[in-house]
Amino acid sequence: SSHLDEKSILSETATFCCNIFGCTRSSILLVDEGGQAIEMAHAIGIDQQEWGSIRVPIGEGTVGKVIERQKPLLVRSIRSLPKELGFEPNPRYQSMSFLIVPIMSSSRTSGAEKVIGAICVTDRLGGNIFTREDQEILSILATHTASALSNARLWGELREQEKEINRWNKELERRVQDRTQALEEAQDQLLQSEK
Repeated sequence: SSHLDEKSILSETATFCCNIFGCTRSSILLVDEGGQAIEMAHAIGIDQQEWGSIRVPIGEGTVGKVIERQKPLLVRSIRSLPKELGFEPNPRYQSMSFLIVPIMSSSRTSGAEKVIGAICVTDRLGGNIFTREDQEILSILATHTASALSNARLWGELREQEKEINRWNKELERRVQDRTQALEEAQDQLLQSEK
């Protein structure tokens, strides 16, 4: 079950991204419960103490726009980015190229897809730029990540249901024992009174 918890999935996905793309930074942001913003869920190359402060309203900033549009963004050079994407060059990034792919999840009931987050990769070793092939690979990985996250959530729900069933079983056993004891005592009293 170690692969069925969300933290492990996010950590392994971020690590895999860095390994497969040869980059020093990868991050996974997830849509918050209210569906209004995205929050840093896991990252490599970004101090973990900063994760909690990374919250972007959907539709704002580069990642927020990718989430809103539900389309990948491949940037070969930040100089070529349209201004409406709101990207501000940050000195902490070492490369001019990055790739952001939305994580899409299908509804269990309707089958409709919705965006649940995004995977971002940047700072490729050697300053190499990301390609369309990289985008295709990351899109496949995002699909698998969505499935894994969905399975982890289902697994968590099943575990909670199992705990609830176990609580009910223990309560039922206790009640049966109490009732059995009461019946045995009543039977003993009846036998005593017949003597």
